[in-house]
Amino acid sequence: MVNSDKVFFCNQLADYLLQESNYKLENDVAHSIAKSISVSIDFTNQYEVHRVSASVLLIFYLV
Repeated sequence: MVNSDKVFFCNQLADYLLQESNYKLENDVAHSIAKSISVSIDFTNQYEVHRVSASVLLIFYLV
């Protein structure tokens, strides 16, 4: 279950990165960034997953 959560989060984050960059990022770059972020998340802790998701969203709105 945790691995599927990580894959889902990684794919969603990569899609978000592509959209927010107006598709200026290459697909493999977006997935590489998403993988780097998802490696450090404890997917058994839903609070941490939501916190990281919110932080990523905030960073993109501030940039």
